[in-house]
Amino acid sequence: MSRSFEQLLAVHCGPTFAGIKPACLFSCEKRHCPVYPASIWEYGRLFQSRKIHFEILGERAERFLLLVYHRDKLSAQLAGAGQQAILRRQGYPATADLPAALAHLKKRVAGQEDFPHEIGIFLGYPPADVAGFQENRGKNYLLCGYWKVYANAGEAKSMFERYDRCRETIARRLSAGLSIAQLFRAV
Repeated sequence: MSRSFEQLLAVHCGPTFAGIKPACLFSCEKRHCPVYPASIWEYGRLFQSRKIHFEILGERAERFLLLVYHRDKLSAQLAGAGQQAILRRQGYPATADLPAALAHLKKRVAGQEDFPHEIGIFLGYPPADVAGFQENRGKNYLLCGYWKVYANAGEAKSMFERYDRCRETIARRLSAGLSIAQLFRAV
C-alpha cells in the first residue's frame, strides 16, 4: 500500500479511526493510491473487525471521494431527530437505515453541481450548524474550523482542539515508522 496514501488517510481520517468522529471524508488524487480501488478494499478488510468501513462516494478521472466511517457511530448519528429532519428535507428515506442513507448520499454527490451540504450530518457536525450553513449559505458563522459553526461555539472549539491533538499524535507516530494498521491495531 502506498505510504503517501496511508499518510493522507491517517491525517484526514484519524479522528474516525480513534473513535471520536463517526465519519471522515476526503478527496484523494488517484496517483496517491496507485492500486485504487483494490487498496481501498484491502483497508476495508483490515479494519472490518473495528467496524470501520470505506465507501467511495464518487470519482472523477484523477480523483475519488472517500468516506471512512464507523458503522455503529454513523448509524447512531443519523438516527437523531435533528439529523433526520435535515436529511428528510433533502429527500433521504424516512428511516435511519445506514445503507439507504449512503446510497442516497452517493446519488446526491453524483447528481449535483453543488456539493450536498447535508453531508455534515454524516461527518458528525451538529444539526444546528448544518442547518445554519444551509440557511446562511456559508456566511455569518460564529467560528470556522473543521466546519462552520452557527451555535455552541465553545463546544465546537473544544472538539476542533480534540481533532487537532488526534491528528498531531497520528502524524508523529507515522513519522516514527508505524503503519496505519499498526497504529490502530487493525491487524
